[in-house]
Amino acid sequence: MKVESDVDPCLYNIYWMRGFVVIILSCVDDYLVATNSKRGYDDFEVMFHSAYAGQDLAVFHLVMGIGVPWGEKAAYLSQKEYISQMVEAYGLDDAEPASLPMTPGLTLEPASEGTDSSIPDRALCAQLQRVATCARSDIMAVVSVLSRFRTTYGPAHFTPLKQALRYLKGTDDYELVMRASPVLAGEEDAATATLPLRIYTDVDYAECSHDLRQRTSRAHLQASKLCGSAGEQDEQFIG
Repeated sequence: MKVESDVDPCLYNIYWMRGFVVIILSCVDDYLVATNSKRGYDDFEVMFHSAYAGQDLAVFHLVMGIGVPWGEKAAYLSQKEYISQMVEAYGLDDAEPASLPMTPGLTLEPASEGTDSSIPDRALCAQLQRVATCARSDIMAVVSVLSRFRTTYGPAHFTPLKQALRYLKGTDDYELVMRASPVLAGEEDAATATLPLRIYTDVDYAECSHDLRQRTSRAHLQASKLCGSAGEQDEQFIG
């Protein structure tokens, strides 16, 4: 049975008999295939290439600019090369690494004199968001806070963005570890195994001083591991 992802139209899951699973991620004319069985993968490749022209390039180590080192029982997602390129692009080669991605208790307000277009604020914020989304969720909260000022920013907003980049510079060897679940690894029966999902939510009750709107945030944990997070600003404000 083939199931198209509800989240990504380029992602497909194929479930075959005896618990065999195939995950396909397509990108233009390339595709990545992950399975929970080497023998099943070989059979799938024969069937797939009988219908579609293609070439097996073996195990990948780089995808969409993300490095993928492989371990014995895990894969690692690394943004080290991309972070290095960012550090060079923003002239921070000689800058001291930051110990924290953002100064505790930092309070920012919209720029009173409007946006300073000479500052590459939006570009750096977008790049940091890409890093946070792909492999470095430890800076996601910082990106969420600083992205609120993308239309009214100045030097005061660019400085904490550079601090986040200096933090990445000092921790560029951090990697996101991807281990197979017991189900996909064949250690548990897929029909009876469960991966408990817990969702935590919180609201700040209009603590944002410049618009008085309340914000809600959610954290999704599956099998005690963070698998997603989200935040949104309510349209209704408290006066």
